Amino acid sequence: HKMTAQTIEDLPLIANTKEDAIMRTLGKLMRASYFGDPDFIPSVALETLRRTFKHGVSEHSPPAFTMLGLVMGYAMGDFEARMTFTQASFDILSKLGRPATEASIILQCYILNQHWKQPVEEIVEPIQEAYRLAVSVGDMDVAGWCMLVTNVIHFFTGTPLSQIDYDSETYSKVLLDFRQSTQYTFLIAIWQMVLNLRGTSKHHIALIGDAFDERSVFSRDGDNAISGVHKRGILMFKTQLCAIFGDYEQGAKISVENTSGYIHDNPGGVSLPPALFRAAFNCLAASHSAPKREYSKVAKQCLKQLKQWNKQGNPNCPHYIMLLKAERHFLRGNHSDAAGMYVKAIESAGGRGYTQDQAIANERLGDCWMDCGRKEEAKGRYEESIRLYDEWGAAGKVVDLHAKVGKMFG
Repeated sequence: HKMTAQTIEDLPLIANTKEDAIMRTLGKLMRASYFGDPDFIPSVALETLRRTFKHGVSEHSPPAFTMLGLVMGYAMGDFEARMTFTQASFDILSKLGRPATEASIILQCYILNQHWKQPVEEIVEPIQEAYRLAVSVGDMDVAGWCMLVTNVIHFFTGTPLSQIDYDSETYSKVLLDFRQSTQYTFLIAIWQMVLNLRGTSKHHIALIGDAFDERSVFSRDGDNAISGVHKRGILMFKTQLCAIFGDYEQGAKISVENTSGYIHDNPGGVSLPPALFRAAFNCLAASHSAPKREYSKVAKQCLKQLKQWNKQGNPNCPHYIMLLKAERHFLRGNHSDAAGMYVKAIESAGGRGYTQDQAIANERLGDCWMDCGRKEEAKGRYEESIRLYDEWGAAGKVVDLHAKVGKMFG
């Protein structure tokens, strides 16, 4: 039986208080499963769905539809079913009329499902609306996730670092005031990445500075789920700094040890495509000087997954795939093919406004030209990379790249 808007419309509202309590418990279990052990999501979501069709809809029904959409799309590759279940979540939301959980439902739909069919920068506005709704009903947990996800998307889509710096300072105060510790930890880690890039920290890769000290996370005892999520998440964020500052081997080592865990921690999450790109990029770039089988394996797996998502219609993968193909050509010594693919990646990233990815690709194209002795072309690409990093606001990287070019050309 095909689920339609009419199917949802025909469902009654739940009336049995006992069943409503059961649904509330299932909702809590589903949230705990996502953050603790995502393997339980399908069974909890299916049970919630069964009770919805048997006893009627409640404010705890939409998350089950969203999560089944996640399972259908992310785990089974059925993007059409994913969007059908996501639309059902919105239909139930409309039927319920603005419940207290509206902000949470909107957030889940967009960060888990909608970004697989929309450019990720387009989901910021709905997430900001979810933030306003959450604040209006005093749900600071959801508001905190909205703030964090907005910052994450802005960081990976070329928003000027000065803006992210300002937003991070504002959001961190709110999260601290309302004791949203999980979101706060991730947000200040990203804020420290921004400060490293802007040159206000003496460190390039280590997240140690005015906003955050990574040692406060990495030195914690115990292996509970949240601390594990914190550690893997922050380590995978650091791979972006490794890619930008050229510490490819550290980025590759982090990726080998943490990519599979990060994927498990974030099923369907908005940060997955850029995370897999960074893992593969660092592994391929590191292989020039330190080729290792595990680097090749991670790069191959990540590129394969990105290609699969792209084939299924995810619009957020093309320039990542182009850049990784360029890296693979470069590693194999196919400089002309690499150059052509770098140019395509630059054009694709530029069309989306991803300034930092344009800058990365230009620098690597410069490295490619230097490797085959075409110094003038290389110098032009390095200069363009410097211009783009300066435009983004990454003063620390600009200084670093000027020093690199100075050593090469005097």
